Amino acid sequence: MTHADSGRKPPSGKPVDIGELNRRATLECKQPGPGTAARLSFDDIIVMDEYKTVCELLTAGCPVVFVTGNAGTGKSTLIRYLRHVIEKQTVVLAPTGVAALNVEGVTIHSFFHFPPRILEEDDIKLVRDRKLYRKLELLIIDEVSMVRCDLMDSVDRFLRKNRGSSAPFGGVQLLLIGDLFQLPPVVPRQEWDVLEARGYASPHFFSAFGLQGASLVPVELTSVYRQEDIAFVDLLNRVRVGDDVDEVTAALNRQCYAQSTERADITLTCTNNQADTINREELQRLPSPEHSFLGSIEGRFSLEHDRLPSPIDLRLKENARVMFTKNDEQRRWVNGTMGIVRELDAGGILVEVTSQSGGLVHDVTPVTWETYKYSYDPGKDQIVSEPIGKYTQYPLMLAWAVTIHKSQGKTMDNVLVDLGTGAFASGQAYVALSRCRSLEGMRLARAIRPTDIMSDPLVKRFYLALAEMIGQPEQKPLPQVQLEENSKGGAGT
Repeated sequence: MTHADSGRKPPSGKPVDIGELNRRATLECKQPGPGTAARLSFDDIIVMDEYKTVCELLTAGCPVVFVTGNAGTGKSTLIRYLRHVIEKQTVVLAPTGVAALNVEGVTIHSFFHFPPRILEEDDIKLVRDRKLYRKLELLIIDEVSMVRCDLMDSVDRFLRKNRGSSAPFGGVQLLLIGDLFQLPPVVPRQEWDVLEARGYASPHFFSAFGLQGASLVPVELTSVYRQEDIAFVDLLNRVRVGDDVDEVTAALNRQCYAQSTERADITLTCTNNQADTINREELQRLPSPEHSFLGSIEGRFSLEHDRLPSPIDLRLKENARVMFTKNDEQRRWVNGTMGIVRELDAGGILVEVTSQSGGLVHDVTPVTWETYKYSYDPGKDQIVSEPIGKYTQYPLMLAWAVTIHKSQGKTMDNVLVDLGTGAFASGQAYVALSRCRSLEGMRLARAIRPTDIMSDPLVKRFYLALAEMIGQPEQKPLPQVQLEENSKGGAGT
């Protein structure tokens, strides 16, 4: 292995010729013309045709744009790109604190001052200082698959009331980003009974009353950056939508179950307890002394300790298996890169990046994550984002095992997928299987069963309706789909 001060360069991408998805606006989006990809000065983002299409739709004033795509197609990168090129008063929101941290945004509940429960009509307040909301032009919601219908309607009512407008969402433009085949909204059974009594067709965001009849344009991101094997991508696509389940499970078991005794870099589990147990036992097996590194929280950093990107009490030993939890500014690693601790003391940690040829060892130092608040700046007459809290810690976590949920958004090379007694949420198996870069790098702890591949039939019907809209030049109403009678009782998770 070799000690290195700098790491690998970011991968290059190829443009995808998707044609004219929608009519082109006569507006500049600050990138080269159609059919080209360009390495920009900001974060080396590869600008694909779909990104430019989204930019043009937003600049042209399309009321609702829904961006979706398979795992690894660059949905989070799109948000970084738009921050640089869209000249609108914009706010980026997400349904959870972890998701908000990943996109440097804030949670929906905190931005609108919502309590964490089903909201009643009188919960939607007329706030004293409404300038922030009246200045808002574009609302970006990431991980919209986890946003419930009632929360989306609460956003609609709040913006109408505080902007003094009867237009949907108070006239604010919406960019909704997410893959509905991945994480579903969390709706306890008793809460679904309430929502069903209120007339909601499903718990998903697209069943919100405020979106019914809204003019919408869907955009599908089609360039998969995580996997290069076309056959593997096709297999994952079928897992995603629940097609050819018997054939897919047979192929996965044939390729990935009991094919190798070589130990995987990381095990993906369904539960936190299982992952914590594996990590604790593996750490105890190492003979070297244990070191503890305490993180620090300043200001209003809202995440609970068990949801922090790296443990507040990070316990490591030499030869511990770790995963990086934040992209490196020098691009030596990315969020999800695996490594082995080679040396550590009170002054620092040396980690060998195992996914890199040559086994380069890097000096890892603490980094800072920030939480933000949006406010109106009267001097600038614009919405500004300012940090209100920060968390400082080494960007590492033990990684003999991690939950499927925490693995979302990460790319791995050598994975053991352990579904235990079975996947318990729609999309869970797809999220786990799609973390791996190649079929050769994935193994199964047990044979996968057809019942593990849980795909929401309502989501599937919604996407079939969207497929008919993609490529059409005109805006169309949001597709309306209903829960089937025999599935209404299973809406909650």
